[in-house]
Amino acid sequence: MAPSTSDTPQARPVLRRVAYEPPAERFIEREPVAVPAVGSPTPAGAVPVEPVVDEATRVRLTRLVVVLLELLDGRRPAAAAAALGSPQVARYLTSFSRRRVVSASRALSVRIYQPRPGSAEVAAVCVIDRAFRAVALRAERDEHPFDGHAWRVTALRVL
Repeated sequence: MAPSTSDTPQARPVLRRVAYEPPAERFIEREPVAVPAVGSPTPAGAVPVEPVVDEATRVRLTRLVVVLLELLDGRRPAAAAAALGSPQVARYLTSFSRRRVVSASRALSVRIYQPRPGSAEVAAVCVIDRAFRAVALRAERDEHPFDGHAWRVTALRVL
């Protein structure tokens, strides 16, 4: 018969000292770096600040992300994907529409960057099937929309 667990002696925890500071030889004396003050002119060779996106474009592209999420969930017909973007984007969206939807997808935050007028890159944090996912897309402005959509999605990825 095996001895019961209450009869066997328990191992006592061992406390060890922890080195919580790095050794002194890791610190190297360096020259101080000049940090420009707020409002000072931008130094030569600096990265330019991203241009401000106008409110109408922001609203239109945010709405485009919501429509794409509705297409992913199957709440909009798959035929609508062809009107929003390129054939590659339509195929990508229809591949998602075959999945079983657990819950409605929603966008939590949308970031828009316009590298040049007429094109936009959008990054969105979304909840898709109760999981946080990133949605990245590139949209080009259509000067002569035949179906009312002013922006066409040329690339789309759900990460």
